[in-house]
Amino acid sequence: MDAISILVVEDDPIIAADIESSVNRMGYAVTEKIAAGKEVLPAVRRSRPDLVLMDVQLGDDIDGIEVAHRLNQEFPTPVIFLTANSDRVTFERAREAVPAAFVSKPFDVVDLQRGIDLAIRNFSRQDQPEASDGDSVILQDRIFIRDTRRNLFKVEFADILYIQAQGNYCDIFTVEGKHTVTCNLKYLLTRLDNYTFVRVHRSYLINLAQLDSVGEVYLHLKGRQVPLSHGYRIDFLSRLNTL
Repeated sequence: MDAISILVVEDDPIIAADIESSVNRMGYAVTEKIAAGKEVLPAVRRSRPDLVLMDVQLGDDIDGIEVAHRLNQEFPTPVIFLTANSDRVTFERAREAVPAAFVSKPFDVVDLQRGIDLAIRNFSRQDQPEASDGDSVILQDRIFIRDTRRNLFKVEFADILYIQAQGNYCDIFTVEGKHTVTCNLKYLLTRLDNYTFVRVHRSYLINLAQLDSVGEVYLHLKGRQVPLSHGYRIDFLSRLNTL
């Protein structure tokens, strides 16, 4: 399970280092520290961060607000503005860029963590009519899961082998391990890629991309066995490209 990745855009190296240290202690990963607005889009292309922490006032010709507008057009990514400037004009300009959150400088660590949490959750709800449960946040190609310390970590859909229902909980199995979320299997199926994930049993979903072989009553995925129910067999086999 990979930590949420964050790009830091701050032209003061001392503040940038402080942000990186704080973010790392929260359990998140800093992809890069960028000082100039013109460097942000290339950095996003390289590392595709989950979130951008951006100072409004940067030292070059492009400020953080203009950069956020460009990100919205090319690489929609949640942006948290860090700013020491509270004047009305700057605030109105910044609001037009639709940031995920504002954090005042000098920043408070608690405010920063709350801003990150809010940004991830709000961004992931865009174009989704149904809210997520309390322990997971779902995007188009990944799910964010809370660990025991209440930090959010991501699991890419491509890394999921199968999902097993346990009443009102679901266990998500990947090659690396198991992660538990508080929601039922029906809810997860509506949020996952229906072309890739298919129900094969009352209590199981599998990732077709991870399927190795099909038996009479079991499916095999990277050394794991998942039961194939008779009631789901016909629909499941219709999803396979067989010769």
